[in-house]
Amino acid sequence: MLLASCSFSQSKLKSESGLYDVPLTHSLKVAVDGYWLPDVPYDAPAVGSIYIAPLDMHLVEEGHEEYVPLMKQQMHDYLTKAISASISTNKLINRWTLASSPENATLRMDFSIVRFRTQRPGLRVASEVGGYFIPVPGVSSVVSNFAEGDICIEGTIRDVKTGRLLMAFKDSNRAKARLYSANAYKRGGAADANLQLWAKKMGELLTIGGEYRAQGKTMKDFVNERSYAKGLYQRRTAY
Repeated sequence: MLLASCSFSQSKLKSESGLYDVPLTHSLKVAVDGYWLPDVPYDAPAVGSIYIAPLDMHLVEEGHEEYVPLMKQQMHDYLTKAISASISTNKLINRWTLASSPENATLRMDFSIVRFRTQRPGLRVASEVGGYFIPVPGVSSVVSNFAEGDICIEGTIRDVKTGRLLMAFKDSNRAKARLYSANAYKRGGAADANLQLWAKKMGELLTIGGEYRAQGKTMKDFVNERSYAKGLYQRRTAY
């Protein structure tokens, strides 16, 4: 566990998009590459609104122009669904709404794709099949990793009025499009699976934050009280 906790260097966790300038923490308890939470908890008002900024893809747009509009729309739709569900089921924030512009919002969510490579389903299938007939150590896994695609995201939540940073994270390849999934045969399938997962986690974050605030606790308390077993389970299952 100690070795795994140290496996992500600070250089890997630094922001490539410029969304944050704080040092992230890598922990087996939290199923992301790295995260940051404030020492002083955010005292959320009873009534507020959340603005979801358009997904930033300027770092990976070149060569992937056909995916940019689709991924931006997918991320916005997934986040809207997840956050709306969290608001409707959480008594502490059920008077909150989603804002259409940042000017009148209470909180702002920003996300940036900092690394992206489309998957190659045909190559992936060949890797899976070839592994049975050509048992060369390491070869099949290398091909498979290349074929699965690659995506890395950075995200933040800020108070709109003060600009105060309330949360930051960086994560990569948390979910995979399995071969038995229809998405495995789409070049952007793995990216779509990850966008859905990250949106789902943001909705859960709001729900957990509200629950812990009601108990007089913070999100740091949530992490401290969480078991390594649960964190490791989420890392293995993604969802």
